[in-house]
Amino acid sequence: MKRLILVFLACVVASSMLVAQEKTETKKEAKKEMSGSHVMTGWLVDQMCGKKMGNGDAEKSNAKAAKHTKDCAMEESCAESGYGLVHDGKWHKFDEAGDKMAADWLGKTDMKNNLMVNVKGTMDGDNIKVESITPASENKMEKKEGKTMEKKTKS
Repeated sequence: MKRLILVFLACVVASSMLVAQEKTETKKEAKKEMSGSHVMTGWLVDQMCGKKMGNGDAEKSNAKAAKHTKDCAMEESCAESGYGLVHDGKWHKFDEAGDKMAADWLGKTDMKNNLMVNVKGTMDGDNIKVESITPASENKMEKKEGKTMEKKTKS
């Protein structure tokens, strides 16, 4: 009987280790896919405001980010905090080069709010090593969770 219990426990431990290894490999594969350069579309926001918006609730975060203004992002204390992207309810901080590109882009754009941009770069955890920032295309349509969000254009 003791031998049977030991064999059973050994099987439980071995199967637990296999499941843990599979989860680890799946996470490594996901990180590997995100490790290359790619483009993310979201809202350009200063860190001071963006950290509050990236709460995990994509619908609420996106609505708040769309209302965020260029004037706020360019205020001295907000600009000094750095910039990032609100994307799918998450806050992604830019690297130092990205902060500079964001400040340059904000200085040139005529947009007052709804600062939707395409950011090309490489993920480093939740941060982005930015290669370029461009405005999202006019009338950009994104389908998220069965809902459609339309970028408003200037009239």
